[in-house]
Amino acid sequence: MPNYYTYIYLDPRKSGHYKYLGVVFDYEPFYVGKGSSVRWYPSVHVGRPRSEYLTNKLKKIGLNNVIKLKLIDNLLESDAFLFEQLYIKIIGRKCVGKGPLINFTEGGTGMSPSKETREKISKTLKSKNISAWNKGKPWPKKIRRKMSKAAIGRKLSEETKRKISEFNKGRSVGENAHNVKLTSNEVLLIRKLYVTGKYLQRELAEQFKVKETIISRIVRRKVWKHI
Repeated sequence: MPNYYTYIYLDPRKSGHYKYLGVVFDYEPFYVGKGSSVRWYPSVHVGRPRSEYLTNKLKKIGLNNVIKLKLIDNLLESDAFLFEQLYIKIIGRKCVGKGPLINFTEGGTGMSPSKETREKISKTLKSKNISAWNKGKPWPKKIRRKMSKAAIGRKLSEETKRKISEFNKGRSVGENAHNVKLTSNEVLLIRKLYVTGKYLQRELAEQFKVKETIISRIVRRKVWKHI
């Protein structure tokens, strides 16, 4: 049942013009979350585990003074998490020096995936065959230089060429591409936002910090065809 929402807290002490993805706030945002029922009430966070920093912020402002807004509601839990991630990304977190939000994570945590989702995750992880230490990271330059020197003049056997070819057939897709700038969740969000008719490709490109041509290819499913 779509009864979840994504919400935001604003600091009434800091007025101004804060614009993110076409949404304008009159006060500085400082926290984004997702929930259902009364989760968006500031008092709900007081005394909760791992909410000490947020609790102190809320008390300093005053629980009754905090401005709370639902960014989007009537969502499935999974979609609420996606929008939570979206707004945390475009507004930016204070702990990494990219914005005013006091969220300590990028969002999207705490959801209990369905059996189907767990099976998809398991299947995807098994197919990647990536060692844990460098998962999602490029080889260090020093190691790449050594590998390059060692490869000079070396001839690959037909068997090795065949294995490399088979391996590469499953690579460079979505988040596994070496130069990727977007995650699967962000691509899904881009498509969801675009079909609403409220956002231009140019606006989405600006917010997600990619070229407009990339947004165009994503919404036309010329890339990221696997999701």
